[in-house]
Amino acid sequence: AYAEEVRRFCRRPIAELVDSRELQVVTGIVGDVRLVSGRSGRVLIFRLDDGSESIEAVANDETLGAQRELLKEDEFVVVQGKLQPDRFAGGLRLNVQQVWDLATARARLGRWLAVDVGGQLPPVADLVRAWPARRVDSEQGELTQGLAVRLRLKRARAAAEIDLGDDGRIWPSDEALTRWRAVAQGGQAVVMYE
Repeated sequence: AYAEEVRRFCRRPIAELVDSRELQVVTGIVGDVRLVSGRSGRVLIFRLDDGSESIEAVANDETLGAQRELLKEDEFVVVQGKLQPDRFAGGLRLNVQQVWDLATARARLGRWLAVDVGGQLPPVADLVRAWPARRVDSEQGELTQGLAVRLRLKRARAAAEIDLGDDGRIWPSDEALTRWRAVAQGGQAVVMYE
């Protein structure tokens, strides 16, 4: 259901991944979850399947913290990690550093929500209040986590793009995006990546 959107920030399906020391973003459905005690502590091992292929993923249980709750059977997740050769089974293995649900991935990887508006302005304030950006504690202090919104106005003789600024950031859940599309001209409310 999310394949078209996901390919805009996760460029390669699992079947096309190659060994790289750079961080990779991979998406898929979680399966075969098991917690194993190893020499360096407990690790979570699971399979991630995107329909093209599946890959074994490993995550340090302590590193994941609250993100661990996302790794349930049959859940769709977005993970960030490094690929390395799997010495035991062959192929590649993913060492996971971050796990996100789709809304969090949109907030972190998306640049803004582009909303087409025509002659009539949608109820922007109501929509921002209904799905506000989240405040999260981090090492740098409290951060706002959300997606910027830009209104694209088009008239017969003029066009403009209005950025709602930090106070206009939203939490990009499926429900929020459905509502923004309902009030946008022609249903055009799209998360813009890179």
